[in-house]
Amino acid sequence: MENRSGILLLCWTIVVISSPAFGATNIYVGGVADGHDSFDCRVKVGYPVVNNAGGATNVSETNAWINGYLVSTGMAETSVLVGWDTTDKGTNLTWGNMHSFGLQPDGSPLTENATGLSAGTTYFYRFCASNALGHISWAPSTAVFSTDATPAINTGSGAAPISFTTATLAGNLYAGISANISMYWGQDTNNWSHTNHLGTRSESTFAIRITGLADGNTYHYRAYATNDSGEAWSDIASFTTFSLFNGMPLFSGGIADGFDQSLACMVTERPRGSVFMIH
Repeated sequence: MENRSGILLLCWTIVVISSPAFGATNIYVGGVADGHDSFDCRVKVGYPVVNNAGGATNVSETNAWINGYLVSTGMAETSVLVGWDTTDKGTNLTWGNMHSFGLQPDGSPLTENATGLSAGTTYFYRFCASNALGHISWAPSTAVFSTDATPAINTGSGAAPISFTTATLAGNLYAGISANISMYWGQDTNNWSHTNHLGTRSESTFAIRITGLADGNTYHYRAYATNDSGEAWSDIASFTTFSLFNGMPLFSGGIADGFDQSLACMVTERPRGSVFMIH
């Protein structure tokens, strides 16, 4: 563009475009008087973007693959690290365990094999990225996982309550986080006649009620647990159902005056015939 004094003026257009998705800003400079750009400069200036990917995988009793993903470097050299611990340290560099991946490019999948973990323990981890511009970014949230553990199980408080033909069998899964539970019971501990499957249970107490028992008989039971880390059996517990002929009231009178429920009228042996009282 030329003014009245004959001096050529250069007109520049500067457009700033913010791109939150990449934590960066694009700057475009151009537009000289002849309609041709003198240069085209696009620069990403911003923070790196990193996340914890899909969480931990291949988790065992003492190992886990800790996964992350570097989405963007912010157009500057970026190094990535990950921290893990049994407590969530948030966005502080105070994690009990840390691993550096060094410099990484945009779109880098990241995995660290964390070893020496404790079985049956909850762990937290979080990725962090810092670039040459001095910007530091953390994954949006902390990832959580629990290591596997071999189950441990017992018969809890035993069998109670017990009646003539029923009983409630108790158990307790006290290690293993979760496991598939079964109860085996019967009168022969070498050949269990009945099995009740309770499905997957978390660590806690549990109980089942069994029926169809014979009065005055001794029964045994034990609990079984299995998960990906192993299996476990409880000790054997025993109980005896109530007997109809062991001091328990069986027959109570029926005299004409209507007072047929007093303990004095009750006997502990089955009558051999019918008794009629006529007034």
